[in-house]
Amino acid sequence: MIGPLGHACLAGGMVAALCTALLWLRVALSGRGTAPARAAGWITFGAGAAANGLLVWALVAHDFGVGYVAANGGRDVPLYFTVTSLWAALDGSLLLWLLITGAFGALLAWRIPARPAPLHAYAATVLSVVAVFFFALTSFAADPFRPVSPVPSDGPGPNPLLREHAAMGLHPPLLYAGYIGMIVPFAYGVAALITGTVGREWLSVTRRWA
Repeated sequence: MIGPLGHACLAGGMVAALCTALLWLRVALSGRGTAPARAAGWITFGAGAAANGLLVWALVAHDFGVGYVAANGGRDVPLYFTVTSLWAALDGSLLLWLLITGAFGALLAWRIPARPAPLHAYAATVLSVVAVFFFALTSFAADPFRPVSPVPSDGPGPNPLLREHAAMGLHPPLLYAGYIGMIVPFAYGVAALITGTVGREWLSVTRRWA
């Protein structure tokens, strides 16, 4: 049950991110209609959050029919490190990436004015396109919800090096927040190229985010 729900969240998030990109592009071209774009961005964030929640649920419930749990879960792993197993391997780490990307997208949309300059709308468009890419990557190439058959009775747990220190709950999320946060300056850089914005306008905005 968790696997199909996870796939639905990833598919819904990919569609929502694509709609967000198209809606922000419309804002960039017309200067109007920010409310639907913001709403679509929140749906994208919600889909990423739901997918993360479902994988954590699968890990805690020891649902070894889910591929990621079979490869990284274990009945002997303490609850804390069971939860942090979400980012103990590539497929789960990409889910965390989606969650933080969606959070930055929603935050950027919240800070964009109701009648934004094209620079801001194009930046939101670029960020949404990046979200589409990562949703597609997680859905098709690094699917953590892929089914396993036959279902094992137990799993190996995360890498032993990743369940020996309490900082496992802080270090990777903070590191990812730093990496992924640079998506906003990147988006504004691309938006400046698209709009031909020169001077300090886009730099002043980008500096705050950096």
